[in-house]
Amino acid sequence: AVAAADPYIGIDPDDILGNETVRRTLLANGMILTSQGIPFLQAGDELLRSKYGDHNSYRSPDAVNAIRWENKRKFLPVFEYYKGLITLRREHPAFRLHGRQEIERSLEFLRCDGGVVAYVLKNNAGGDAWNNIVVIFNANPGPVSQRLPETDSCWNIVVDHTAAGADAFRSVQDPEVQLEGLSMMVLYDKYGQPEPRSKMIEIRYERPDGDYRGWNLWVWGTGIQDGQHDFRQMEDGYAVARIEVLPETSSVGYILRLNDWEEKDGAGDRFIDCSGSRERVKVTIRDREQENSGDKNDPLQMTS
Repeated sequence: AVAAADPYIGIDPDDILGNETVRRTLLANGMILTSQGIPFLQAGDELLRSKYGDHNSYRSPDAVNAIRWENKRKFLPVFEYYKGLITLRREHPAFRLHGRQEIERSLEFLRCDGGVVAYVLKNNAGGDAWNNIVVIFNANPGPVSQRLPETDSCWNIVVDHTAAGADAFRSVQDPEVQLEGLSMMVLYDKYGQPEPRSKMIEIRYERPDGDYRGWNLWVWGTGIQDGQHDFRQMEDGYAVARIEVLPETSSVGYILRLNDWEEKDGAGDRFIDCSGSRERVKVTIRDREQENSGDKNDPLQMTS
């Protein structure tokens, strides 16, 4: 049955990107590749992989599950479209913001109705070289118009229903743009001079027992991503964590804790002074035994 089937019978080889099923596929994965967070694609999507109607093929043989590599040449425009979206994501940090706070500060929705979602990544989001980036999705079978934010320059299109990438292939001067049905569009208005995206706080933690299992930092005031930060590596006997903060941040609070508040190392809230122009602040935290004359409520010593 698989050998006799042709799941691509409706695709015109001279107009592959014009096929409705193909356009739905590109739109769905276009949403994934331009969204914040870690994108995930099913293997073979870029080759229009088919499972021949088998909706749950985990027990099916290779006749159903095989990736047919010859489809790359057969459906090359689809492969190139995905390649362009991946290039766009890699080259522009606005699509890879680091945390909820940075996303909320940089992303503004323009529209969420009638099968259309449009938003702008504004003010050199994430330190991007593009000043403002507009992303539009049209899930309607027919074309729609979307009003664009005001700008003192034109809007440059890098993604539409025909192509995707990081280089502009046409521009619009009008205050609104028209999208074809079942398609997406990405535009930017101009290059800017972004402020430094962030500065880094490097925290080195030393415990006499050498047991760092489960220990982490709870931080606030970063402006990018508050909450739990793990010690990711060991260097010279220290557990090391690195925390990104906004360039204008002057102070970041932290608590050393075991797992989810099972235990705290230290009596209370602590703060790191990261004011000034330094792009990297290094802090060492040591757990030390208290002398009789010491502060019995403060077992931590911090140097910067």
